[in-house]
Amino acid sequence: MKHYVLVKETGEVVSSCVSSEGLPPPEMVPPGLCAVEVAGMVDTASVRFDGQSVTPLPPRPSEHHRFDHAALKWKLDMGRAINAMRERRNRLLAASDPVVLRAVETGQGVPQEWTRYRQALRDLPAAVTDEASLLTAPWPAAPTA
Repeated sequence: MKHYVLVKETGEVVSSCVSSEGLPPPEMVPPGLCAVEVAGMVDTASVRFDGQSVTPLPPRPSEHHRFDHAALKWKLDMGRAINAMRERRNRLLAASDPVVLRAVETGQGVPQEWTRYRQALRDLPAAVTDEASLLTAPWPAAPTA
């Protein structure tokens, strides 16, 4: 069996394939791609083609980074990172809902520390405007009582 990858002009490896007959004929390769023989199956998300061979990408800084094959470096996908932040924030808000529900059901007001905590969670995504603020955004601590 022969292993090969399909590669974009930028060096991005888009798929890993196996054939009993070797490389596919050029007319079988989709436009904009080329077939390159490799030693075995590869994880397309962790390698690139440098014009000579398939080489590993540098370590990924976070799950929110995407490799820019033109710039040859990892770049933060702010949209993906902000969405992940919102998802975490929403889980924390949902986890604090029983405190609010209990206060409403008993006719007591929501404790002030919980009101401040929940507001700080709601305000968090708006505080992020760039990569630096994303990495340093202060997550509020849940009240202990």
